[in-house]
Amino acid sequence: MAGIDNNTLLYLRGDSFLDLSPNCYEVTNANGITTTTNSKFGNAIDLTIEGKRLNITELDLPLDEFTIDWWELNKGVPSTNIGLISNLTAGYTTTTKSFILGKASTGTAPVLWCSSDSSAWDLSSFVLGSNNTTDWIHRALVFDGNTFYSYENGVLFATGDCAGIYEVDSYIDIGGLRNNEACYNAYIEGLRLSDNVRWTSDFTVPSQPYSSVSIDNVVIENDIITFNVNKLSANEMINNVDVLINGVSQGPITSYTFS
Repeated sequence: MAGIDNNTLLYLRGDSFLDLSPNCYEVTNANGITTTTNSKFGNAIDLTIEGKRLNITELDLPLDEFTIDWWELNKGVPSTNIGLISNLTAGYTTTTKSFILGKASTGTAPVLWCSSDSSAWDLSSFVLGSNNTTDWIHRALVFDGNTFYSYENGVLFATGDCAGIYEVDSYIDIGGLRNNEACYNAYIEGLRLSDNVRWTSDFTVPSQPYSSVSIDNVVIENDIITFNVNKLSANEMINNVDVLINGVSQGPITSYTFS
């Protein structure tokens, strides 16, 4: 499953802190967030330690439309209101208001705070999913410029109207709010931010991690198959290419050094 295209602004698969989108944004991990093998597919980002977050200073949240989707294993209630993804500077509660996708200190379900101006929330602690703390759940939040649509395991869970997102001169934080010692308190995998509307109805959730590798120019001639393996992201690593004939692995290609 590719899943990474030119509409992908950011993609953190969970096995590293490299942005595997075509943009290859620098992800700052100054607080020392780690990964965990307690995961859906292999590794996940551990957002259960208070005071730790990731920063992407070159990335702005799209204001007209976007999709955020990710896998999550919820580990409980945070100690205070907190953001999985936010674009707010410290002191937002008394000054600027814009966008926080996170949790409230009164529950474990993901919630949304969003404002079309700087003074009051259009949506405040708007519940986007269930209080499941047992299972890995695929979540998605879609914004079409006027309405938010939240999906849980591919099924529409809630909708909420917002006149827009107030533009702030800021950048994106993942796992917390700046100068806030709380944490999102979950394991996160396959976090993708896109600048388009990816779903408008119920959908089938991904059965494996997204990949920024694609295969094209497949040519079959005289029983010889040739193809191109392409990396959409310079941060993507290709260790080997396994060849299957009628579903049976023929072993990885070894005549080329992948990097």
